Amino acid sequence: MRSFFFLVSCLFSSLCFSQNNNFAVEASVLRGNILPHTEDMYQLVNGHPDGLMVRFLKRTDGSKEWHQAYNYPDYGAYFLYQDFHSAPLGKNYAIGGLYNFYFWKRRLQLSIGQGIALATEPYDKVANSKNKAFGTKFMGNTNFGFAYDHQNLVKNIGFHAGILFTHYSNGRFKSPNSGINTYLLNVGVNYDFESVVIREVDTSSIKKSYREPLHYNVVFRTG
Repeated sequence: MRSFFFLVSCLFSSLCFSQNNNFAVEASVLRGNILPHTEDMYQLVNGHPDGLMVRFLKRTDGSKEWHQAYNYPDYGAYFLYQDFHSAPLGKNYAIGGLYNFYFWKRRLQLSIGQGIALATEPYDKVANSKNKAFGTKFMGNTNFGFAYDHQNLVKNIGFHAGILFTHYSNGRFKSPNSGINTYLLNVGVNYDFESVVIREVDTSSIKKSYREPLHYNVVFRTG
């Protein structure tokens, strides 16, 4: 667990002391519900999960052509703490990378994140046999988020609110591993380390096409 906090502090330090100031930091509080997808998951739902997410973002500024082509997305790293308020599930800590994409005059944000998570109470056939969700201490973490994001609401301080979907699983690397899905309402603030930058999309200046054709795949599996 100490290694998780060490990695977060290293990320924050690297952003704060960087020579490039197109960085921002966000902090959000989370509260929601578990989405049971199997019958044995209902015994694990004892309360409303809550948590905290801190994200370190690099704002794109138009210095590269793809910045404008994708409406100036953000990319960076996140730290996620989640308390399931369930004794068998315990708490999870996760770190990973993310991308933010913007729509509707940069007020609507779509966030995609992928990382690794540490479970404090993984499955143990003697000490924690009820936790059929986390078969290993380390596992994958996937996040999808939709939020209203108002950057630079008061000078360099902004506000955001939305919904976050989280998923934890070890990909059947070790059983049991039914995984956990949650949806959480989130609200928070962000701070930009630079002054306000006007980001306007000018598609006429984009020379390269970033559109990809549709592909169809056929998969056969057996076992």
